[in-house]
Amino acid sequence: MANYSELFTHDRCPEGFRPWNGASAHSVIGSPKRQGNKTQPARDELLQPLLHDCFYLIQTLSPQALALRDKVRRETVPERKDGSKRGNRSVGRERQATLKQVIRRHVAEGRPFDEPNHLAMASRTQWGWNEDHPFFHVNLQAILREAGIHGTAARTVKSGATGGILTAGGLLEPLQPLLEEAVQAVGTAPPWGRDAPVVPRADGGGDVPWTLPVHRLGLNSVLDRIRTACLVVIALVSGMRQSELVELPRDCRLPPRGESGRARYRLKSKLIKGQGYDRAVWDESIVAKQAYDAAEVARDIAGEDAGHLFPEGLDFDEWIKRLRRFTS
Repeated sequence: MANYSELFTHDRCPEGFRPWNGASAHSVIGSPKRQGNKTQPARDELLQPLLHDCFYLIQTLSPQALALRDKVRRETVPERKDGSKRGNRSVGRERQATLKQVIRRHVAEGRPFDEPNHLAMASRTQWGWNEDHPFFHVNLQAILREAGIHGTAARTVKSGATGGILTAGGLLEPLQPLLEEAVQAVGTAPPWGRDAPVVPRADGGGDVPWTLPVHRLGLNSVLDRIRTACLVVIALVSGMRQSELVELPRDCRLPPRGESGRARYRLKSKLIKGQGYDRAVWDESIVAKQAYDAAEVARDIAGEDAGHLFPEGLDFDEWIKRLRRFTS
């Protein structure tokens, strides 16, 4: 309490007061001082598999995941308003002709139609869709966007909803037989990572595509798990406390320094412990190259708008649990 007197507005300790003339509590009460850390180091049989998985995610999967994220951002068609007037028959015929071309092109190229993500499927169930519906696993909006149709014309897929694209008068209503036949011919799949590059398996058992076809939400989950792997590696290799980890700025990687060909890799962070209330100082940590590289990957995942590598309120335990579920 004496160290944090400035927090109290009443009955605070006098300035400069130190209990027992600065003697430690152990010496005052006569208890033996604890030697070493109360929390024992993790055993190798636990630590080594964790580090192995984290290094695999960082070194092998992160380049592929970041490249796919960049591709998704480049190729995702933004939603925009459709400028055509509703009820214009010539516009409707042109749209349906374009939709026919899109559907037939999928069949000609042997390209599956996009699947909705799990959230969209859950919404369809709530709207009364049956899983046996021929288009339950078809992202109808994706077909419309591929045909250049956006806005309100591509919005509703509610079963029986007025103005829905599958109901009477809807854009896809007269094309349902053609679309159903096409879906049976080429199937459906998540839209991203269908031709994923192959990478070595983590267990050394040959090469496999680095991912199965995935939705954008699934890709974001993969990037989150890689970010957790970066957190684990930096924490274990550098010995930083959680308070220091969350203070790592996006530009924490300082240029390596060294002499005689020996590089020293440095990360900067704010030192909080022992600095008093509401005070912190910039500090540099000399780390192994693995931690330095992990900080680079975490920076790329965080994005240009992020101020820090990791969020301030991160739940370390929950992040580790999700990482374990992912790697197992």
